[in-house]
Amino acid sequence: MVDDFLNEEEFSDIVDYLNSDNIYWSKCQKVLGDDDEDNWQYVHLAYEKMMPASPLFDILSCVHCKLHVISLYRIKVNCEKRHSKRYYSNFHYDYNSSKGTYENPIGHDHMKTGILYLNTNDGYT
Repeated sequence: MVDDFLNEEEFSDIVDYLNSDNIYWSKCQKVLGDDDEDNWQYVHLAYEKMMPASPLFDILSCVHCKLHVISLYRIKVNCEKRHSKRYYSNFHYDYNSSKGTYENPIGHDHMKTGILYLNTNDGYT
């Protein structure tokens, strides 16, 4: 884990965009875990299908540069609403290999996942 990975300007640019009226959020159920009807999140895709999906992709270029990213599969932003109780997710891979199933996921050895938290609680990951 790296604290203060972004400088103040980079951090502000990302947060300002995420809080703007220019962003589209989709509401979706969480992948695995508690299937309570309140266990959902907002999602925004910045990159998928080998192309930018929103202006956020360019704003995140500071992250790509610092990580020396060679190739991307997807950039997704999850936004959790405030809940009266805490929900837990089961371990999962965001992208399964063809050998995996929903019940028994198997990730790809050559793929890495990065998580950028824009809060102070590490998302309880």
